[in-house]
Amino acid sequence: MRKSILYKIFSGYLFITIALTVLIPLISLKIIREHYISAVTENMKNIAVTLRPDVSHMFLRQAFKEMDTYVKRWRGEVNMRVTVVDKSGTALADSEKDPKTMESHKVRPEITEVLSGDLGQSMRFSVTLEREMLYVALPVEKEHHTVGAIRVSLPLSEINNLLQSIRIKILGIALLITAISLVIAYMISRSLSKPIKELIRASERITKGDFSTRVRIKNENEMKELAGQFNLMAEKM
Repeated sequence: MRKSILYKIFSGYLFITIALTVLIPLISLKIIREHYISAVTENMKNIAVTLRPDVSHMFLRQAFKEMDTYVKRWRGEVNMRVTVVDKSGTALADSEKDPKTMESHKVRPEITEVLSGDLGQSMRFSVTLEREMLYVALPVEKEHHTVGAIRVSLPLSEINNLLQSIRIKILGIALLITAISLVIAYMISRSLSKPIKELIRASERITKGDFSTRVRIKNENEMKELAGQFNLMAEKM
């Protein structure tokens, strides 16, 4: 079945519009997620920096019970989990659990990094909590030597919930833009195909012997020039 010019032009616009509607939200959400996680990570780092002086002081005095009470009190303030471990990875204080019941953290990526002298940071699935978590850890030092680490963690579900809300809004806007774009694309496609159809109908009438046929196109473009040449040809026949 022969496809009309309108169909061919509009299908091109349709393909481009749908492709952009899919790609732009995907790229936008990826950029927003990366930016938001970066901002949250920086905030977590700032919280660890704020807590570290007091934690370091209690750490050096070996006041671990006091330290545990301290980080548990901060849990309500920062709405994030705070854990303090020594150089062997043994938990000394935790804002949510009894540190004595917790397993060694020495092999946790963020703890390994911070005990090696780098900023500890990881985003991984926590087997203990059975959910994805974002971790940031800073060293606790004594005379410029790392003797432990303070770690701040946040469930990624909180970030994902916010991103889901943003995702719904972006998709809603994208669908609205798509609908408007398709209407505009249809109007443009129709305006492009209409003079071509008029030329086709006029040529069909001429082939049937109606040499008085003329094509009148209002738009000031190449199609009007073509119509003028068509009319000139019809006059000479």
